[in-house]
Amino acid sequence: MNRANIIYFPAREIDHLRIRKEWRPALQENRMLIITLESFKNRRMSANETEERNKRIAVLAQELYIPYATPSGQLAHLAVEADVSEWEGVS
Repeated sequence: MNRANIIYFPAREIDHLRIRKEWRPALQENRMLIITLESFKNRRMSANETEERNKRIAVLAQELYIPYATPSGQLAHLAVEADVSEWEGVS
């Protein structure tokens, strides 16, 4: 079985993030990284900051998996820019 490495970059600080049961094996096997930027601490990200976060993830990733993106939304535009081959949502 091929196991993926995952980067999770939430739109909020991670000090009080609840680690989901499903994530624990990947975290314990060093296949998952949870990151945030200090500037997002104690507040939600703006739309512009969210777009910047998504672009940073795209640069770090060897592959992007976007299961769904709202047509003409930020992720749809990112998927086109990043040439994501497998995703739903854009017509």
